[in-house]
Amino acid sequence: MAHIPDLAEGADVDRSLTLRLLLLLPAIALGLKIFGFRRLYLFLLHHSRLPLSKTEAVQDAASQAERLAAAVVCVNRRILPYESRCLLESLVLLWVLRRAGIPAELFLGVRTIMGPFEAHAWVEYDGRVLNDDDGVRGVYETFDLRSLHACATRDDPQAQMI
Repeated sequence: MAHIPDLAEGADVDRSLTLRLLLLLPAIALGLKIFGFRRLYLFLLHHSRLPLSKTEAVQDAASQAERLAAAVVCVNRRILPYESRCLLESLVLLWVLRRAGIPAELFLGVRTIMGPFEAHAWVEYDGRVLNDDDGVRGVYETFDLRSLHACATRDDPQAQMI
């Protein structure tokens, strides 16, 4: 087996997380191509676990969220042999955080100021941007993804847990 590089100097990320991310990034990329954003996003939300109450929330969730975000960004941008886009990175980060019991949120934004139409995706936890600069919210106008949740809950009673 080839040597798996350390993610970054000083990064506290174990090799099993690195391996999981190396498998998860291409899997979610394939899911995007096959199922499209809406179906994949709802699947990821539905099949991730979140704490049932604030008392069950992950201890020190903010630092764990930042650590996991650093791992996803590092594997996505430094180790994988292809250029990935923000949507893929953000979906993987959302999945990893929610599976760890951290109620992160995906944001999609658009802008047309000073040039052509641009779209961007990022993940936030507790109001903090995890995989981009903090100022990203001021640059992009965000979509309200709750409408996707509403469509899913009308069609699927189990999706109400999303």
